[in-house]
Parts: sequence; C-alpha cells; structure tokens
Amino acid sequence: MRGRRSPALAALSAITLVGSLAAMAASAHAWPPRVPPRWFGTNINSGSLSAPWAGKELRAIRAAGLRRVRLALSWANFQPKPPGPDGQNYRFAWLDRRIALIAHHHLAIQLVFGYTPSWDAYSDAEYRQCRERGAASARPYGLVPYARAIGALARRYGPRGSFWRKHPHLPYRPIRQWEIWNAPNTAGSWCPAAEPARYGMLFELAARAVRRNAPHTRIIVGGLGLNPGRNPAVDPPPGPFLQQATAAFPGMRNAAAVAVHVYPFGPLSTLLDPLPAFRQALRQGGFSDSTPMLVNEFGWTRVGPYGKTEPERVERYRSISRRLPRTNCNVSGMLAFTWGSRERDLSNPEDFFGIWNPVQGPYPSARAYSRSVRSLRGQLARRPPRRTIQICAGMPLPDHDRDGVPDQDDRHPLNPRRG
Repeated sequence: MRGRRSPALAALSAITLVGSLAAMAASAHAWPPRVPPRWFGTNINSGSLSAPWAGKELRAIRAAGLRRVRLALSWANFQPKPPGPDGQNYRFAWLDRRIALIAHHHLAIQLVFGYTPSWDAYSDAEYRQCRERGAASARPYGLVPYARAIGALARRYGPRGSFWRKHPHLPYRPIRQWEIWNAPNTAGSWCPAAEPARYGMLFELAARAVRRNAPHTRIIVGGLGLNPGRNPAVDPPPGPFLQQATAAFPGMRNAAAVAVHVYPFGPLSTLLDPLPAFRQALRQGGFSDSTPMLVNEFGWTRVGPYGKTEPERVERYRSISRRLPRTNCNVSGMLAFTWGSRERDLSNPEDFFGIWNPVQGPYPSARAYSRSVRSLRGQLARRPPRRTIQICAGMPLPDHDRDGVPDQDDRHPLNPRRG
C-alpha cells in the first residue's frame, strides 16, 4: 500500500541505520593511542582531599581523561613528633583516608615525600628563619628518619602493602612511583641552601628503604628547576647539582626517572626550550639518555609579574600538551600544576595556578588540556598528531613499543605486534 513500508524493508532500514551509527562511533574512536594511559596527569593539593568537594574534584580529574595524580605528602604532617618510646608517631589514619579516596576514583598516585619536620631541623633558629623567609622546608638533619618513614609508607601503600589487604573492597591502586623530595636544588625546599651530596645520600637511603618494602616500583629523583638568575651557590642549576650528587653517590643514576619542573613564561614558540637544557643536565650528572625525564610540574599562574590571562593559559596548555609528548627528549609523562588552588591571596601567585575550582568547575585551560589528552589517546574524531619534534640533540626518534619502527611511522606505537 502507498505510504507504508513492508516489515522486511523497515527491519533492513533499521539494521542499516544501526550499522551507520556504529560505523560513525567507531570512526570517532578509531585512532590508536599515541601515549600510555597514565602519561598525562595533574598535581593535587593534599589539603583539598579533606574538603567537602574532594569527591567532586577527583571526578572532574577523571572526566578530563587524566589517570594519574601527584600527591605531595609532607613529612612534617605524616610524622609531626620525633620517634619516642611509643614508636615512630606516623599518622597513618590521616593518610589512609586520602589514599582510599583517590583509589575509589580509580586514579594512580605518584607520591612526592619531603618537607622537614621541626624536630629534624638543624636547629630551632634555622627552622624558624627558613619559614619566615617563605621557604617550604628547611634541610633535614637526620636522614635515617626520613628513610624509615618512606620505607613505612612503601610497606603500607606499595604493591604488597598492608593497606590493600585491609581494604579489599577498594580498587587496587598501590603506589608505584616514589619521588624523593621536591625541588632539592632550591633553597625554597632545602633551606638555607641546596646540598647536592647530602641529597644524594638521602636519595640512596630512601631508595634502599623503598626497594626493600616495595620492590619493582619506580624511584624518582625529586623535581628539579632550572633556577635562572639565582645564586648558584644557593640554588644550583640542575646540571652541577646532579653532577655533584651522583659523584658522591653514583647509585643515584639508577633512578627510574628524573623529575623536572617546566614553567616557561616566554613566547609560545619557547615553551619546549627547557627540555634540551634538562636533558643536557642529566648528561652532566652521568645519567644515560635512556633515563626518562618526568615533567611533573608545568603550568601558569593568573596573578603576579608572570601571570597570564585565562585566554593565554588556554593557548599555552593547548600548545605544550600537544607538542611535548612528541619530542625526542625521552619524557615519560607530564602533570599539570595544579588542578585546584586556593584562589585567596592575590599577592601570592601560588594561589592561582589552578585550572579548576569547586564553584565554576574546569576553567577553559583545563578543557584545552583535556582535549589534548583525548586527542593523543585517540579518542577524538580527528587523527592525533604523529610527527616527532626533534629538539634534543643526539637523541633518537621515540619508539615506545621498541619494535624498531619510530612512533611517527607506527600506526600502533604502543603495540609491537601491530605496525
């Protein structure tokens, strides 16, 4: 009859429509990933994990496509009192809640452990003076207590950790990356002045403690800054710092990676300039070119002399997150600094690095970062960029799956069975 279709034709049309939609969906997600799942991440403020919006923040991180968070754990908060007759005075219950919350949201943790408690400072006067000068931490006096503390953390939260046995209902997300201190080549984190050889000793003691309690995990040299224009006797550049540290303690060269901090405030064309400088610094310290650099801090504040407007931050996040993963500098990941910040004190640039807040949600800069993440994970309709950006002299073309085919020529760079 006119105006009616037979049931067979209707069924065929439905099948065709479903097939077309499936093909469209497949084409939108048909690109193989260019980076591993946890290559991109973000820093997260430990204090925000006790805020009412903590779950909302972690859900937003997941929604952005990020799978790794860098959590700074203050030794001073974890062990506020010196060891005594009752034991080490570790605050496990306080930390358990934070680890459980992150695991509940299926996020991997890279732990950075540092910041001297007042009881382990060289003196009360030095500790007080360093804090009055705005330093995040004074230098530690006793290094063994630090190694014991990070060993206890590895024993509890590592792959064989007691925490996971006691909480079998949680998603299993043991800590597999341990960063030894933060910015140890700066007086801001090792006040009154950086001490390369002493940091080398701290790294060696801590690495042994972690390996003993959490074998087969990754131990990382604490994130280094380039420190342009500062006093090299107080804030040594990364090259001389690593050279002196590894000369005193050569075992430091066995680190799984060296963390670096990238805060380029110049033109867009210069955003990647720190990478060749950092690679040369690793060479100066005797590290092999096969040792990755981990960019575990990058970002831009919105206030202060180096502040950027939000449109400028969008351009910078978009540019660096699409280009840095394709360099030949052997970078194993990048983590934004930071996801959320306090946004209280306009005189403090640290308060305005965040790219998300609990009221507005993700800023445009966070959305730009997320889009780059999804692009390089092959989750957008448009083909992800592949061409290697060769800026580190003497470094080979990247080959993630080590199948002999450079990533830029490999449709499946993470799968050696598929070229």
